[in-house]
Amino acid sequence: MSLAGCGVRYKYGFVKVYAVGSYFDPLAVSAVKTRGVDEIKTALLDPNVPRTIRIVMNRNLSIEKYTTAIVEALEPRMKGEELESLEEFKKLNPKVDLVKGAEMEMTIRGDVLLY
Repeated sequence: MSLAGCGVRYKYGFVKVYAVGSYFDPLAVSAVKTRGVDEIKTALLDPNVPRTIRIVMNRNLSIEKYTTAIVEALEPRMKGEELESLEEFKKLNPKVDLVKGAEMEMTIRGDVLLY
């Protein structure tokens, strides 16, 4: 997997909650790379293109606050579509609080989510 993008989740404009990186299968992406920007955007949104999303905690956080932060970040991007999948996501989280440096990885390959 190759890093395609990264970012930091801020709360209140200055509190770094977690860092997130998106990793994609380089072979899958190289197949669409030469087709132009629109094809690349489509591939990056296509769950059939294998990817891993890695989240690293920048601070200690309860699992409830972590889940709320992820849902707050995803919900506006989902534009009202498939919101029931957020409820399924909530159930996947471990029942323990997270500590600074803890890592969460989600690997998506088509309809399969490994978490």
